[in-house]
Amino acid sequence: MDKVKVSPIANDVNNPPQNAQPKKKKTKKKKRCSKCNKKLGLIPFDCKCGNIFCSKCRYPEEHNCTYDFRASAKEKLEKANPIIKFNKVIPI
Repeated sequence: MDKVKVSPIANDVNNPPQNAQPKKKKTKKKKRCSKCNKKLGLIPFDCKCGNIFCSKCRYPEEHNCTYDFRASAKEKLEKANPIIKFNKVIPI
């Protein structure tokens, strides 16, 4: 009978593969305020301009918001209250 050579298993506990790297825990990046770069806690404030802010920078005046609140409010009112035109009354 012929002798068969058995190669060692690549993932053997005693012989780890050469290209294997130790596992690192993936840490999520904490969200940060767009203005002051402070770490945000449990309650970040989303602005209509699309950025996230801390409790001190959340007001539009504080972070020089680029969103046009006046135009959006005007548009919202126009949609909610359409102009109704009545026909003129025919005099008798």
